[in-house]
Amino acid sequence: MTLAAVPAGARAADPWSAPSDITGATIAAPPLVSFSRIGAGLAVWPNYAAQGPLPASRWSGQGFGAAGPLSGSLLLAPFAGGVTVYGRQRLAAAGRTRSGQPAAALGSVEGGLGETSRLSTARANGVAVTSNVDGFVAVAFTDRHGVHLSARRPGRRFPRAVVVSRTRSASFPAVATNVHGDVLVGWYQRGRVLSRFRSAAGHFERLRDVHLEVSGADLADLGLDESPRVGEILAELRRRKLNGELDGRDSELAAARELIAG
Repeated sequence: MTLAAVPAGARAADPWSAPSDITGATIAAPPLVSFSRIGAGLAVWPNYAAQGPLPASRWSGQGFGAAGPLSGSLLLAPFAGGVTVYGRQRLAAAGRTRSGQPAAALGSVEGGLGETSRLSTARANGVAVTSNVDGFVAVAFTDRHGVHLSARRPGRRFPRAVVVSRTRSASFPAVATNVHGDVLVGWYQRGRVLSRFRSAAGHFERLRDVHLEVSGADLADLGLDESPRVGEILAELRRRKLNGELDGRDSELAAARELIAG
């Protein structure tokens, strides 16, 4: 083996390209960027309430080209929309309809987005999207009812969304997936970040480390006599905590009082 000496003061080639203006105009919004495994890339700017083609720049291998329109009718905004590129040039995007409901669309980097699929009838306050190399696309969104997930398998339509957590204070959803189709959903809730994992089989894992801060003794202090009802209430409290509805001893006690009274 022969080792070559590096001259003093020599530097490795800069891996970064020089910055370039790909908008051609002033745009007061952060871009949404995605690359596929083989290097197809797209940068899209939120259009907020301006329904119609999205301003976008496509990656050509030498750099992003000049911004041009990307057909579609989704409304994208920071934390309420995103794009993901997979395969050769396949594209999925999620955002909101003009009336605020979460929605998604499929298409291609060159051809734009196709028909929009509405995922819920309630207005969403946050939307996120991801995909894997096979075209499994997952959309997470938050609304006044909680956190929801619509996971589309390759070649199929977006299914009816399932509930991830029934909490009314959720916002800023995030979602990730892997080559197996497992899904991790995260969201912000009252100063904390919560998450749930769903296996490719379609089941959310029961988190074994979820522990209550109240016990049977606390229920007795609230006036509940020793009976099978104690175990039932503790089980219900664990279910609510798992779903992100309870975030501390005070909220657990309040829920216990409600269950005892009911």
